[in-house]
Amino acid sequence: MLKMLLILYVKLCYQLVNGSLSLLTKLFFKKLIEPTRILVQRNGSIGDSITSFPAIAAIKQRFPNAQIDILTNSGSHHFVGMESLLDSSFYSQIINYFGWSKKQQYQEIKQKKYDLFVNLSQDKTTWFLELRRLLFIKYCGIPSAIGFEVGTVKVLLKFQNKQMIHLSERARLLNILKPLSIDGFNSHFPVHDFTTEREKIKTFYPNLVDSTVKKIGIVIGAKRVQNKWPESHWKKLINKCLSKGIHIYIIGGHDDVSLASTLSISGVTNACGKLSILETAALIEQLDLVISNDTGPMHLSYAVETPVIGLFSAWQLQNVWYPPQKGNEVFIKSDLSCAPCYSNTCTFNACMHAILPEEVFESVTKRLKLVP
Repeated sequence: MLKMLLILYVKLCYQLVNGSLSLLTKLFFKKLIEPTRILVQRNGSIGDSITSFPAIAAIKQRFPNAQIDILTNSGSHHFVGMESLLDSSFYSQIINYFGWSKKQQYQEIKQKKYDLFVNLSQDKTTWFLELRRLLFIKYCGIPSAIGFEVGTVKVLLKFQNKQMIHLSERARLLNILKPLSIDGFNSHFPVHDFTTEREKIKTFYPNLVDSTVKKIGIVIGAKRVQNKWPESHWKKLINKCLSKGIHIYIIGGHDDVSLASTLSISGVTNACGKLSILETAALIEQLDLVISNDTGPMHLSYAVETPVIGLFSAWQLQNVWYPPQKGNEVFIKSDLSCAPCYSNTCTFNACMHAILPEEVFESVTKRLKLVP
């Protein structure tokens, strides 16, 4: 009985938060028409962008003749933005407004005379941020809009984590599109064309074409320290994989070079900080398997149809950022008393230490069909 009451309470909180935003949307914006100029907003870097690809593809499929522009903020000039990831046939223009003033944003949006705004909100947005965005879009003169919602309402988080199932971010964003008569599952990930990068990668790493050797990638970095698997665990896993004749590619950015250098031994190729995002996609596409922290290249892996094992910290609600179930796997220790913590200060990462190299290696051997 108590469990049911708590579930009802949590659902009521979500309804109050998102229901009020829905009501305000109906009050401030006109009923949807058949749009000809659509502005889609999705902020963030690699993972945030890729999880929105099915929704963007669905919008393009629903309105094939409409002008579709994408408004985005990658968060830094150093982060990979939507413009580097999405197939250019799915949009007319990408507007990355990082560093812009509100006045600049207003002028850019106002002059385009959009008739529909689609807000693919971030999971961890807040009611206030969504209200502010709603009012700003109204001020910009766009007559119709959808998608002002909060993905995670931070009430009884531990209870939510253990007793309630949350949609994946991909599914949540697709649900936003229901008012556009877009309903159903879409698993299309239209990654930017990387035909040229495929040829470059084969030149960089000639052994990629050796079909007699199993090849895996390991993604050792993450934007948040809380999402990183311990160095000692990576070392154990690498040694176990090498003992089975597996060749390993270390994938990451410039921030991962130092750690990668300590992990680079015979049988390990260090690609950290050496590849563009599309060259990284081309490399991942050639691998048999990727093992990754919860970070951008994990999402890139399933987007290019390479199986991925995701190593997840318990700092946020389960399932939201997991890779698609088909062909992929997740390791997470969510039964710890501190989970989910939503902490940006935790430095021990008990949840990541608890994912043992032995269990990950067992999954690797099964997936690559190696003799134990």
